[in-house]
Amino acid sequence: MVFREYGSFGKCWVVDLGEAEALVTLEFGPRVIRLGPKGGPNLFKEFAGGDSVGDLGFRLYGGHRLWSGPEVPTTCYLPDNEPVTAVQVPDGVRFTSPANAAGIEKSLDLRGIGDRSVTLTHRLTNRSDAPLELFPWALSAMAPGGVCYVPLPEFRAHTEDLLPATPLVAWRYTDFSDPRWRFTPGSLSLSQTESPSPQKAGLWVEQGLAAYVLEGWVFLKRFEPHRPEDCPDFGCNFEMFTNGEMLEIESVGPIRSLQSGESLDHFETWYVRQTSEFHALRSGSREWLNEAAATCPLRAVEPRVSG
Repeated sequence: MVFREYGSFGKCWVVDLGEAEALVTLEFGPRVIRLGPKGGPNLFKEFAGGDSVGDLGFRLYGGHRLWSGPEVPTTCYLPDNEPVTAVQVPDGVRFTSPANAAGIEKSLDLRGIGDRSVTLTHRLTNRSDAPLELFPWALSAMAPGGVCYVPLPEFRAHTEDLLPATPLVAWRYTDFSDPRWRFTPGSLSLSQTESPSPQKAGLWVEQGLAAYVLEGWVFLKRFEPHRPEDCPDFGCNFEMFTNGEMLEIESVGPIRSLQSGESLDHFETWYVRQTSEFHALRSGSREWLNEAAATCPLRAVEPRVSG
């Protein structure tokens, strides 16, 4: 095990990913505060000051975090400022926070560690005395200046398929005429710029794939698709949000009712790649996303026992 003091974020556990690395905070979280090539840029956004949001003590740190939806202040914006426990598990490390004021315990396993890749198990556990209805929500706050890409449904002629393929969900502040949005054949992209006005959209991504391209690097997030009828926000398993400081890539799990002591897991696999590894990337179309899906799969890990 290797530890590193990382700026204002304090002591972190260093997860070696070959030519890349991930840093997980130990003094608060659990948060993956850094992901990127060794000696290279952090692909995640950092908020070094830890600015407060709302009245409950939640602080902006950046990086990757686990939330429990829906987005209401009494659950989402509870602070994660307490130290986490870290233990080695087969093929990885587990980071666990104390249960918050809503009775939700969060843990994050980094397992299946490979060359510039890692599989994450996000777990929500109900430590309260009452049932809780919630869903896991894995948010990666990306560094500014990049572009997020997600595949749209495969094109089929009107004469071949008459049924809808995916929801495209807007928020009250969504404006698809904003130039940060771009639709191409088979893909949707959202650019992060200095524009301060927030933008957000959600959809159901059949491939369970999203990508963020920044300064010659690609962050690939693979996630379980789940069935749209099990997912929140009109059937979304993926959402993306941007403002003038960052862009969030968010995978969403199914809605479940957890009895006291029950847990719910949500899986992602991350890849750090260079843009030169995807020959079709310059087109910005679906072809390079198909290439990414074929070469960077969601890796299975052994399920954890509930409770």
